[in-house]
Amino acid sequence: MNWHYLYLTRADDGRTVLELLSSDSGRRTSYPELTVEVDAADRIGLRAVFDGPVVRFSYDLGDEWRQLPVELDATILSDEHAALIVNGEPAAWGFTGAFLGQWVQDLGNDGVYADFDHATYLEH
Repeated sequence: MNWHYLYLTRADDGRTVLELLSSDSGRRTSYPELTVEVDAADRIGLRAVFDGPVVRFSYDLGDEWRQLPVELDATILSDEHAALIVNGEPAAWGFTGAFLGQWVQDLGNDGVYADFDHATYLEH
């Protein structure tokens, strides 16, 4: 119920766009002002950088990395934040920890797929 999601999708008018969505305890927040049209790009790079309590997303359309102008709260991805607290005590832990990864959805059941050239995970 707690996540941040940078994703490519097809807009209602058929354009391919990059969008950002977050969920904090199931309450979703979209960022339509950050939507980026990416139709002209042959390849698209996506990046997430965790910097203490914030996560920043960037994208590359083949020429340079561009950071989205928003810092998201990375603390919502912790067990402590996701736990269900009853009478001041944890009744259930939210999950077993935060994960970063690639995710593909075919919401229209059209048989479409995504090609990933590679994924790199670095710890600094």
